[in-house]
Amino acid sequence: MSSRVALVIGINTYDHMPPLKSPAADAEAIAHRLEHDSDFKVLRLPEAISRVGEEQQPQVGANLRLTQKQLRDALKQLLVPNSPQHPETVLIYFSGHGRPDPEGPLGVDKGYLLTSESNPGDDRPGISLAQVQKWLSSSPIKNQIVWLDCCHSGGLLLDVAAANPERRDGYSRCFIASSRDFEPSWTDLNTPYSTLTSPAVAAITSAKI
Repeated sequence: MSSRVALVIGINTYDHMPPLKSPAADAEAIAHRLEHDSDFKVLRLPEAISRVGEEQQPQVGANLRLTQKQLRDALKQLLVPNSPQHPETVLIYFSGHGRPDPEGPLGVDKGYLLTSESNPGDDRPGISLAQVQKWLSSSPIKNQIVWLDCCHSGGLLLDVAAANPERRDGYSRCFIASSRDFEPSWTDLNTPYSTLTSPAVAAITSAKI
């Protein structure tokens, strides 16, 4: 297994909310840069197969649905693998709808990552940020990068202690969020990407992480 694995998610299609234009483009741009300018093995969701000349290549499917079960299974399998063979570094990138929990207490559970079937009126409409943090905390993976490009993504950062991976030597954790817990995120009017992803693509290219 590669020592560095990225799970890149971009969801445009939603059943109960307005469709989005930039997430799939965001995710594919990040996936492309990670593959070409670093040594990450990249997993895409939802994955489509496109033909480029005589070759078939994976890409983030702009018109495909992604269910809560599919996202949950992928995150859990990556972060808490049922195997001693796991990467040393994981990067999780999510672009799509996010939702705060106005009824919940302040803390890391104040937010959800929404999938295609999510209904914002439900009590638990998607993958809770609290669950993501539980997987991160119990993960054997030493280096964890979580990059959320969605509305209210700062909810993952409300518990400052969550940035400290149990003070284990050799372990690190990095959170990147496009907005604070009460804020929306925006698309860059001059590019097909979001305002966070647009400069980040250029930065990855320059840094060759």
